[in-house]
Amino acid sequence: MTIESQIEELNSTVKCTIRPSKIAGVGVFALRDIKKGERLFLIPQEVRRWYSVPFERLDELRPEIKQVILDRWPSIFLGSLIQNPNDEIWMCSFVNHGGDNSNYDIDNDSALCDIPANTEITENYCLMRGHKTVYPWLNCQCKI
Repeated sequence: MTIESQIEELNSTVKCTIRPSKIAGVGVFALRDIKKGERLFLIPQEVRRWYSVPFERLDELRPEIKQVILDRWPSIFLGSLIQNPNDEIWMCSFVNHGGDNSNYDIDNDSALCDIPANTEITENYCLMRGHKTVYPWLNCQCKI
């Protein structure tokens, strides 16, 4: 895979990051505007990919993606490989409950509505099978 194609892939797939949340602990936040129906890539790929983008070429990445990479892999300055930030962890595990105002569909890994940059990504825990066992504190009105 060429450096150019690696940069293109990172720019098109890295859309979110983990930050402190006002809802609970940490959450997932949009790094850029995301359109309704767009895939978020919060579920890691089965085959984890490593990238060899040189430090000198990081300016070709979107600025917010460059910052995530520098925050997580400062050794890139020394020529280390980096992993796609999406595949580093199961980001979907950090998506907080948003109830009926949720903006993320975990089944399709996609946006339920337009999501502006810096907005927290949320899902409706009440739609999960077994939610009453896993989240007994929820007051869900749905019958799943």
